Amino acid sequence: FVTVLGNLDGAIQVGQGVKNVLAGGSFGEFDFWRSSRMMPPDPPGHEITEFPFFTFLFADLHAHMMVIPFTVLVLGLSLAVVLGGRTSHTSGNLAGQAMIQWAKSPLLNVENLRLAILGVAVGSLALLNTWDLPTYLIVAAATITFAEFLSHGGLDVMVLIRAGVKTAFMVAVGLVAFLPYHIAGETFYNSVESTTNTTALWQFLAISGLFVFIIGTFAVDELANGARGQFAALRRKFGSLYDVLDGSEGEAVSVRWLVAVITGALLVGLALTAWFTGVVGSTVPFVFALAVLLATVGAGVLLRDRPDAGQLGFVLMLTLVSLSLVVGLDFLRVEG
Repeated sequence: FVTVLGNLDGAIQVGQGVKNVLAGGSFGEFDFWRSSRMMPPDPPGHEITEFPFFTFLFADLHAHMMVIPFTVLVLGLSLAVVLGGRTSHTSGNLAGQAMIQWAKSPLLNVENLRLAILGVAVGSLALLNTWDLPTYLIVAAATITFAEFLSHGGLDVMVLIRAGVKTAFMVAVGLVAFLPYHIAGETFYNSVESTTNTTALWQFLAISGLFVFIIGTFAVDELANGARGQFAALRRKFGSLYDVLDGSEGEAVSVRWLVAVITGALLVGLALTAWFTGVVGSTVPFVFALAVLLATVGAGVLLRDRPDAGQLGFVLMLTLVSLSLVVGLDFLRVEG
């Protein structure tokens, strides 16, 4: 998928090819160059919407190609941190005792080894593709915090302290592992500047529309399933009163109403955001609304204490980080 799924321009070209055939012409060839330049140039230009197939086709040995196996490694190790977290629920003084035990445990225990390997993987991004480092450092730190949350069945001060100590340990290992590079390396573009052009919504959807569809339909399905559970509980508790209010069609009507209300609220929020930002139809309000939807799903997953909360929470965390990048890039970009 990483190699083939780039953006929707390939699908658009297939549609255009079919149209040409129906009109009596030839199907044509895949214009991969067009797909790598989907956004109009923003002076001084050079905007590139490269995707892995394009990069591998030319054996284009750039940083963004070399880093792919390492970013996938960071994601795999981050998921291992989540799944490796203990499922026992501790709180208060027990959490403090657990922290002391962790600090006194042998350096080469499984947890410390996992964090050290994650630190090396994240640290390698500084020299492989430097501007990937902030993103995956955030992912790794959020993963460690999420694992502590799951391990202790909630969030308190000790959980945050433990997560902070473990994150510092992970960062220190990554820094020391590549210390010679940090001492002698030189980066020519090492700051950020304001973005001059914002991303039109059609541009964002043309690049990431497939993933937005998968994520959005997943979120709607999760909310619908959660709503069914809530309405079933209401029916058990309020019985006949619920039947009178709900009508003959039962839960289906209520679920549709709930989805309609949520959709309406999101559309109103989108309209208000667009109005106050002065950017009607921009990517930022749309992505913000999608992020709120996913955060709502995430809260429901954690509050219901589902057995797959770790896996779903991890995926939702990655998605929210990705959407934050989309929003951030409409305000700030890398120098040069």
